[in-house]
Amino acid sequence: MKPVAQPSRPPVLCTSRAEDALDGYDYNSLLGDCWLFYEAQRSGKLPRTNRIPWRGDSALGDVAPDDVSSVSGGWYDAGDHLKLHFPMCWAASNLAWGFIEFQDGYSQSAQTPYALDNFRWIGDYVMKLHYSDVEFCAQVGDVNADHSAWGRAEDMTMPRPSYSVDPNNPGSDLLGECAAALAAISIVFEKTDPSYALQLEAHARDLYAIGSQFEGKYSDSVKSAFVYPSSNYEDDLAWGASWLYRKTGEEHFLNEATRWWQRNKVEEGGGGYLGYGWDSAIWGVNVQLAYLTNNSQPQWAAEVQRFLTAWIQGTDSITYTPGGFAWSSAWGSLRYTANAALIAAVYAKHINGSDARQAQKYECWARSQIRYMIGDSGRSYVVGFGSNPPNHEHHRGASCPAETSLGSNNPVCDYSDYSLSSPNPNVLYGALVGGPGADDSYKDLRSDYQKNEVAVDYSAGFTGVVAALAGSYDTYAKCMARGDIVHPISAASNNV
Repeated sequence: MKPVAQPSRPPVLCTSRAEDALDGYDYNSLLGDCWLFYEAQRSGKLPRTNRIPWRGDSALGDVAPDDVSSVSGGWYDAGDHLKLHFPMCWAASNLAWGFIEFQDGYSQSAQTPYALDNFRWIGDYVMKLHYSDVEFCAQVGDVNADHSAWGRAEDMTMPRPSYSVDPNNPGSDLLGECAAALAAISIVFEKTDPSYALQLEAHARDLYAIGSQFEGKYSDSVKSAFVYPSSNYEDDLAWGASWLYRKTGEEHFLNEATRWWQRNKVEEGGGGYLGYGWDSAIWGVNVQLAYLTNNSQPQWAAEVQRFLTAWIQGTDSITYTPGGFAWSSAWGSLRYTANAALIAAVYAKHINGSDARQAQKYECWARSQIRYMIGDSGRSYVVGFGSNPPNHEHHRGASCPAETSLGSNNPVCDYSDYSLSSPNPNVLYGALVGGPGADDSYKDLRSDYQKNEVAVDYSAGFTGVVAALAGSYDTYAKCMARGDIVHPISAASNNV
């Protein structure tokens, strides 16, 4: 089999700073890899600027439930070929959040053009999903049919049904998340392409209005949404309203965000799960509202501090592995910690003027956890980056051989390729895998979709923190010298 050409990393036009060398990791290059991962997840007709040579056009016939409106495009969710818009929109809003907050990192790494290209790709797609005034496509692909096949996206032949939400089949959570994504991306483009930003904002307003008027969980309306079931929708509507307030400055969106925040607190019994992710957006809401109101109402900052204290100290549901990793979940453990690190990095930025010392501690914790993920643990958990990275990640496209870039000469790819012990022939640069167990245990096995699959939501918070570190003038050594690392990172012996 001829080796397939791998995507070259984007050029880093800025000289690495002394801080980067002292910290031991090239965050500029890593940020570029993060965006290569999202380009590898693209569905639909790829642009001429496609940088992933082993990817081609796929799923061009995806249509909405009306069997007319095209919903081709977007991102495949994980190592499969489903398009799941609830976690997809959560990922998009958090990618935009990291871009908006950490512009220094994007300037330093010269990744702004690539980020903007990806934001336009997903912004266009989410607007396309809003295929009629009150209908929104919730999912494309049947879970059982998709998971029964192992092959390239370009070779799919199984039916790809789509599912929607509407006033009679509500999806407040889905619409809140997608409103947040569009509002956040509209902020990304408001200076460089204001007309496009207004288009995104208009759809965000409409989606939020539908979601708040017709209440209900999308996973109750869409029975095929059992892969990402929603616990409640109040947090998602609060997230959407907070981004619309940030974009427009209109007071009623702040009132709406506050109303949904209060309802969410009642729904969750006052505590709330200490994990930030697609099914628990409230922690992002807390940071947003604390910042946007200049801490005029202390409950939001208090909630952020409670969240970060648990993660940093290892209390409540958070524990620390022997290697110093803050662990909370057996499934996709790295993603929750990376998301918590994003909360820490963003909050640190916003309190730096009033409490610089605490801001340093929050950023140092985020730095330590990212370092665990990219090498300080004794291995990297990011495909194509650092020492001993995963090369058997659970991902169909990466595992399928390619004798040519794409085309009729490609050998068949099926579950026999899934079962091979050899490394994946295609490098899925920038993909963050699920991660280790509570004892740092991890094996690079393609069959382990709990610890070794990748997903668009796994890398969203991670990408934002990498941008923060690319633009930071602190180092891990300085963090240690100040005593800001409560749980130092050490190499684990059982993560081979």
